[in-house]
Amino acid sequence: MGGRRLSWSPGQGPGAILAFPQRQSLKSLMTLPPDSNRRLWFILDELPALHKLPSLEMALAESRKYGGCIMAGFQSIPQLTTVYGTSSAQTLLDLFNTQIFFRNTDPNTTEWISKVLGEEEIQEVKENLSYGAETVRDGVSISQHDRKKSVVLPTEIANLPDLQCYVKLPGGYPVTRVKMRYKGT
Repeated sequence: MGGRRLSWSPGQGPGAILAFPQRQSLKSLMTLPPDSNRRLWFILDELPALHKLPSLEMALAESRKYGGCIMAGFQSIPQLTTVYGTSSAQTLLDLFNTQIFFRNTDPNTTEWISKVLGEEEIQEVKENLSYGAETVRDGVSISQHDRKKSVVLPTEIANLPDLQCYVKLPGGYPVTRVKMRYKGT
């Protein structure tokens, strides 16, 4: 029996077996000739359950020129950092250009999402009135202050209804809240 054997240890869990085709597919993509018109989609749901995919960082950084499009889903930042470590998880997250965020109740994750969605600068005008003992001492002063405010607060992310999300596209487009309708069968 001179065939190849695939060994699996029970400590690796089923995610290790599920990760194998993704790992091989991502590596194979990079062997194709560059083609900006090709679209090969890789959908990695529950990314942390697939264990660490060593080729994922390289694929996110370089797959576009080969026509690769990678979509990954995960529940929380702590899940991702447990598998990839803090530094690698941050690198992976920075490599996704289009980001879609559904409801999340983990405080660390909602804070991170809020930061990713950005801030806006707002101008506040304040009016102060002062009254003196005599009317000649009364006065009004108007001042303008610039301050930054989160575009979306962590509590807004935590309270999103079902089938609603925030979308952030590359290129300076505004963050958009999207409402979807479920079509029952």
